[in-house]
Amino acid sequence: MEEIRIAIFAYPHYKCPPDGYGPMQEVVTNITKGLAKKNKYNIDVYATADSDLPANIVSVKDIPVSTDPSVPDPKIYEFLSIGELIKNRDKYDIISSHVGFHLLPFAKMFDCPIIVNLQGDYDNKHYYNLFNQCKNDAYFVTISESQRLYLPNLNFAGTVYHGIDVGEFKFNEEVQRERLGFLGRTDPQKGLGDAIKVAINTSSILKIGARKSNTEEAKEYYNKHIKPFIDNKNIIFPGEVSNLEKIKLLNESAALLFPINWNEAFGLVMIESMACGTPVIAYDKGAVSEVVVDGKTGFIIKPGDVAGMEQAVKKIRNMPDRLYKEMRLTCRKHVEENFTVEKMVDGYEDVYKKVITDFKEKNN
Repeated sequence: MEEIRIAIFAYPHYKCPPDGYGPMQEVVTNITKGLAKKNKYNIDVYATADSDLPANIVSVKDIPVSTDPSVPDPKIYEFLSIGELIKNRDKYDIISSHVGFHLLPFAKMFDCPIIVNLQGDYDNKHYYNLFNQCKNDAYFVTISESQRLYLPNLNFAGTVYHGIDVGEFKFNEEVQRERLGFLGRTDPQKGLGDAIKVAINTSSILKIGARKSNTEEAKEYYNKHIKPFIDNKNIIFPGEVSNLEKIKLLNESAALLFPINWNEAFGLVMIESMACGTPVIAYDKGAVSEVVVDGKTGFIIKPGDVAGMEQAVKKIRNMPDRLYKEMRLTCRKHVEENFTVEKMVDGYEDVYKKVITDFKEKNN
C-alpha cells in the first residue's frame, strides 16, 4: 500500500511532548505516535527541534517559544511556521492542522485537503465572520459535539474526542479525602478563584498546578482572587507542574475541581484525572457533560454555583469507603472505554480516509 504523506501542524510554543503545560502538543504527540504504529504514513510534524516524536520534525525554532524569554512576540514563529508549511505544500496528501483557525486564510494556496482541528470556544461574532468566509476551504473536526453549537455550518468531517495513553497515568485507589486538586491556567475562564472558595468553605487542602497567564485580565484576576489566599499550607500553589508532578497531584486528590467560566471545547485534564481514578467536579459548560458521567465519575454542577460544588465535595468526603473506591474504579474504566489514544487515532484515520476520498472526487 502506498504511504500517505501527512503533515501534522502545530506551533512551536511548547515541545512535543510538552514538559508541563501544552494540551495541544500532548494531543499532537499522541496522534503522531498512534499513526506511526500503523506503518502506512510518512509523517512530518511541525514542532520545535527538541521534540521527541517518531516522525520527521520540521522546525523553525530550536526550543519552545514559551521557554525563550528573548522572543518578543510568539507570532514571529507562528508565521515562520506557516510559511514553512506553504513552502512544502506540494509534499503532502493531507494536512492536519492543530492551530485552530490560523491556516484558514491560506487554505486556497494548497492542492491537498486541510483538516482544521478546532480546539477552542468560538462563541463570538468575529469568529463567525471568519469561519463563514472560509467554511468551504477546509474540512473541520470538532473535539466535542457541544463545540458545534457555536460555529456556523462548516464543512464538518467528524467529531473526535481526545484520547490519552492510559498506561502513563497511575491509578490510585486510596487517597486522603480532604485533598483537592486544580490544573490549568490562572485565566478567569478557568475559574481558579471559585476552586479556592470551595476549598476554603469545605476546610479542604487545595493543590494548584497552574501556568500563570500574562494578560492584563489574568494578572488582575490573579492578584484579586488567587494570590491573597495562597498560604502553601491549605492553598498550595507550586505554579506550573511537570507531567510527573501532574500525575502525582491527581493521584493525591480526592477530586479535581473544574469550575470553568467558558465553553471548554473538551478539557483534556478531565480524562487525565479520571484515568488516575480521581472524580471530576465541574461546572456544566462546553463539553463537560460529554466527558463526565454525573454521579458516577464525578458531579456536574450548575455554572457559577459555588455552593453546589461545595456540596459535591462533601458528598465525596462522606461517601462510604466502598462506594468511593467504586467511583474511582468507574472513573478509570470510563477513560479506558472511551478516551484512549487508540480510539482517538482510529477516529482520525476514519476522517483522513473520508477527506482524501472526498477531495479527490471533487477535484477530478
